[in-house]
Amino acid sequence: MLRIWLPAGALSLALVAALGQPAAAQRPDAATFLAEIGFSKDEIARVESGSFVDIAIQPSSEREIAAAFAFLVQTPPATS
Repeated sequence: MLRIWLPAGALSLALVAALGQPAAAQRPDAATFLAEIGFSKDEIARVESGSFVDIAIQPSSEREIAAAFAFLVQTPPATS
C-alpha cells in the first residue's frame, strides 16, 4: 500500500509545484494584452509613450454601453 501511495503523493506534489505558480507568472505583457483586446500597434505605441488612448469597441447588446481605454502606470503591481 505504501508503494502505491508514495508515487501518487509525489505526482500530486509535482502537479501542485508546476500548476501552483502565482498569477503574476502567468500575466501577459501589456502590449500582448492590449493587442488581444483590440488595440492597434500605433495605439499601443501611444500608450507606451504615456498617452491616454481610447478605442471604439462593439457592445454585446443594444442595451450596453461599451468603452475601452488604456494608459501607462509606471509603478508595477504589487506581488504580495
